[in-house]
Amino acid sequence: MTNDEKNFVYKQVFTGFPLRERQSYCGKKESHFSFPWRIYLYTDQGLVYTQLQCLKFAGSDDWFVDAHVQVYVFGKSGEELASRK
Repeated sequence: MTNDEKNFVYKQVFTGFPLRERQSYCGKKESHFSFPWRIYLYTDQGLVYTQLQCLKFAGSDDWFVDAHVQVYVFGKSGEELASRK
């Protein structure tokens, strides 16, 4: 990591959705480094997909995002069913 790198943590908890159905869920919008960000969760046939989206283009070609995502899936009784780091 260099001195000019910026980091942030976006945490979103989604509850009460069936994994077997095709659904999409939208997280809350958060501002980090003057840019709005939002996370999306998609489920289909037992699979979970995540998408982190910057909602405003910076207007510069000299930047990029290196994202590290952790996903945890818990059952109704609170037991961890799956995790992905």
